[in-house]
Amino acid sequence: AVVSTQSTGDSCENAWDRPLVYEQGWKKRITWVVGSSIHETVDVTYRYTIEPVEVRSRRGAREPGVQQMITRFNNSRYSHLSESTRAALNKRLANELTQMLLKANEGQQSQEQ
Repeated sequence: AVVSTQSTGDSCENAWDRPLVYEQGWKKRITWVVGSSIHETVDVTYRYTIEPVEVRSRRGAREPGVQQMITRFNNSRYSHLSESTRAALNKRLANELTQMLLKANEGQQSQEQ
């Protein structure tokens, strides 16, 4: 169970801000890690892996469908929020997506070398 306000953690491991504990410590083959708050749900998988290309291959064709489901879920939640809260959440999501893409790109480049 991950509990987060701006940090990640696993209460069973007494490990905070160590997202690689699952992949490296427990040797789990991660496919999806989803974070949720009272306002939104976000795919945070790429914070939890050093093998983004392998993660993407395990996801296969399901990824677009899951991402669309998360988007629909968030849109229904956002409709009840103030404009300023939605803007802050969208800014945070854009930052998250940028980090995810940069990490995925780094993984792709290292596999090509």
